[in-house]
Amino acid sequence: MQIQTGILEDYLFGRPLGIYRDEWYFTRSSVAAGCGQNIFTMPEDTDSQREKVREVYQCLLEAAQNFVPLNLPVWEALFPGWRDTLCHICCDLIVGFPEPYDAVAERDKDGLRHIIFDLACWAKYLGKCDLTLVILFGSKSQNYNHPLLTL
Repeated sequence: MQIQTGILEDYLFGRPLGIYRDEWYFTRSSVAAGCGQNIFTMPEDTDSQREKVREVYQCLLEAAQNFVPLNLPVWEALFPGWRDTLCHICCDLIVGFPEPYDAVAERDKDGLRHIIFDLACWAKYLGKCDLTLVILFGSKSQNYNHPLLTL
């Protein structure tokens, strides 16, 4: 699985996000088409919000990197080629979608499948549930050594 984090990294480092305003998922996704406009929404620009987003990032990155379905025998029976399919999916960890679009599945213009998670939208779930279970990932490891998570 490819994991894209460019806009997220810039947000966490406090860099300007305007350069991302014209990304395809803000301008040409089904969400943008349904709204009839560019849907880029500037996320809250505070240290407190950045920490929340970083915490969500920690959960989602671990789950995405170590994806194991919660009920593997059922997955194997229903989706026998799921492991190969993951090679052709991009997980976009972003900020900038408006509420309520915290998770969206899309195809880009080239047909590549994307699962887009807006981590600023997900921050509202912190403390209310186990985020890895919400996204139905069965991550068992708790190794959080990614450089962005230790800033």
